[in-house]
Amino acid sequence: MTTDNISSSQVNGFDYVIVGGGTAGCVIASRLSEYLPHKKILLVEAGPSDFNDDKVLKLKEWLTLLGGELDYDYGTTEQPNGEFYQHLESHSTLTLN
Repeated sequence: MTTDNISSSQVNGFDYVIVGGGTAGCVIASRLSEYLPHKKILLVEAGPSDFNDDKVLKLKEWLTLLGGELDYDYGTTEQPNGEFYQHLESHSTLTLN
């Protein structure tokens, strides 16, 4: 079942709640449902549903998803000991040790 919301009457109806639909979360939910088929398992993932959205399956076109509704656009902060960009600026080839 895929849904955008759960009614208040369903909230307490789950035996296990897994937060995060990444690789580990999906594996845990899958294993629980396989080994405990009589239990109700809820897997929660943030963001809008991409269920049946063909554009997320075209991996070579992932850049087209940037800036859209599926892109959280998290910012980053330069790290004081991060030398990656310094290597890029000072060398024509990148060597990571």
